Amino acid sequence: MWAVARWWRLILAVGLLGALPLAAAEKFRVKYFLDKDDESLGIIELNFLTARRAVAIGQLDTNKRRYGVMLSTSDGGETWQSEPLKDLPRSLFFLNDSLGWMVTERGVWQTEEGGRSWRKLSGEQSIARVHFLDAQRGFAVGALKKLLATKDGGKTWAKVPAGDLPETRPDFTVYSQIVSPEPNWLLVAGTSIPPRRQSRRDLPPWLEPEEAKHRTQRPTVMLVVESRDGGVTWRHGTTSMFGRIAKVTVGAGKVGLGIFQFDDQFDWPAEVYKLTLNNGRSTRVFRYKDRLVTDGLIEPDGSAYLAAIEPATEVRGIPIPGKVHIHRSRGSEMDLWAEVPVDYRAVASRATLARSPDGSMWLVTSAGMILKLEDR
Repeated sequence: MWAVARWWRLILAVGLLGALPLAAAEKFRVKYFLDKDDESLGIIELNFLTARRAVAIGQLDTNKRRYGVMLSTSDGGETWQSEPLKDLPRSLFFLNDSLGWMVTERGVWQTEEGGRSWRKLSGEQSIARVHFLDAQRGFAVGALKKLLATKDGGKTWAKVPAGDLPETRPDFTVYSQIVSPEPNWLLVAGTSIPPRRQSRRDLPPWLEPEEAKHRTQRPTVMLVVESRDGGVTWRHGTTSMFGRIAKVTVGAGKVGLGIFQFDDQFDWPAEVYKLTLNNGRSTRVFRYKDRLVTDGLIEPDGSAYLAAIEPATEVRGIPIPGKVHIHRSRGSEMDLWAEVPVDYRAVASRATLARSPDGSMWLVTSAGMILKLEDR
């Protein structure tokens, strides 16, 4: 087993986690909020292309239908413009301040104008996200054990055989993460979740909350597929675990964060691990019983931010928004965390972080809110 693969083996040494006083000098303040009785906007992702230009994608629900929406700013986030998209978006990837790709439910789109216009390249479906090494070479991951490669900028896609090597059933397996710790180094991660036996206990938690309290956590399989030569050769591995991998993010110095989420009545909604990719080590750095971590971001100095939701009920899976919390580590060791104040109106089921090239920190939520970390 190669060194980097050891980080997803969850037999790890656990240190004591501490808490710092609240970071009172700063607060996440609202810069945009869609607050309408008959509409709800779930913002999925925010990308800053320059300190002034940024693009966010989301899905808008009205009393008639659901459609995709793009929010954009050209003044550093002071004002935001909204325009409809032709499909429901899932994720964004920008190679530079003009060239980017958007994954939607029905295909892959490209912009050469920083999101000001989009053209559809491919009707490839079941994709979660893409990652490009340059304007032509890219990779896509998604449901049904999908790992694809393109050599023409996303117009055509071919199956990467290494994606099928982990021995799991495609219909239960999703590759959800693809990151690049350094040029030509690709890490793909996913989860295989076998179904429960068919019974009335398979009903969604909000239909039978009392029975949902007593469901046990199902074992799952985590998959990692890795290439260090830009996709020419690949290695793979699997490990049995509980929960699912929700996010992998990397920062400078080949350090990453792995966020794992748990269903049913596991003691913790989520756990966060610091991943030292050059030697394969991993250490659990964060878990609270009232924090469902949905995103993480590593700063240039090695410190980290975590976005989390305080569950509104004790039964997970019930679609009731909870209070948004942001935690910031003391430094690169990530052994102590301070809670950063967030506007009291920020409630959501998911929160996502973004960093501007000017160093400012941003937050978007599934309840239609965009916030910026500012001095009080």
